[in-house]
Amino acid sequence: MSMQTEIIFAMVNIALAAWRIYSLLGHEAGPKNVLRTIRKRVGVRYQSDDPASPDYNKIIGGPGSFAEGLCCPWCSGLWYSTILWIAYLALGWPMMLAIAPLSISALVIKADKILNGYH
Repeated sequence: MSMQTEIIFAMVNIALAAWRIYSLLGHEAGPKNVLRTIRKRVGVRYQSDDPASPDYNKIIGGPGSFAEGLCCPWCSGLWYSTILWIAYLALGWPMMLAIAPLSISALVIKADKILNGYH
C-alpha cells in the first residue's frame, strides 16, 4: 500500500472511530443507562430524566461548559480525532487494529440507519 493510500485509510478509520467514541460518551444511554449515568457523574445535566420526554437528551449547560463539550460532536470530535491521530503517528498500524472495532461499528450503525430508516 502506498503512503498516500495508507494515510487516507488511517484518516477515514480515525474519523469513524472518533465519531463512535463521541456517540458512546456524548450521546448514547447504553445498557441500563450506564453511559448516561457516567455522563451525569462527570457533571452533565439533562433537562429531563424521563425517556419519553422530548427533552431527555437535551443538556443543561451554556456555551463552553464541560457538558456541552462532552456532548457536542464538533467539540469532542476534534479532541478524540486528535488523540487518535497522535496515537496513530506514534504506534502505526497496531493503533488501526485497536480502533477497527469502533470504525466497523460506526459503519454498521450507518448501514442500519440507511437500510431500516432512522429510529
